[in-house]
Amino acid sequence: MVDPPKGDAFRMHWFSLPLRHLCRDGAPDEPETTVRLGNLHDGCDIIAEHGHVDVRPCSTKRQPDTTITAPPEVLVALFTGQLTMRAAMTQGLVVDGSTAALERVLPGGGSHG
Repeated sequence: MVDPPKGDAFRMHWFSLPLRHLCRDGAPDEPETTVRLGNLHDGCDIIAEHGHVDVRPCSTKRQPDTTITAPPEVLVALFTGQLTMRAAMTQGLVVDGSTAALERVLPGGGSHG
């Protein structure tokens, strides 16, 4: 996945299953937050609440606190802890909304580190 063959299509919603295992709620005492990867047509919502993370298909019923897009290899590196959010931003990560919401669900969770 890090170096896909040319012409391969990528679908953002493919991240749904791995994200369930990679994400953590780094701020369980804070109000619920939603991070959207992609968009309503091809994406998923990461919902962090009370120390629990759920990943669901995007929904018009949820208003995300932040929406992120990036090249697939950057998302893989970010959510597997190989890149910090700041480093990912230099490689194409676009955060539209709260960076704190994204930091909250990243591996290692929270902005304390």
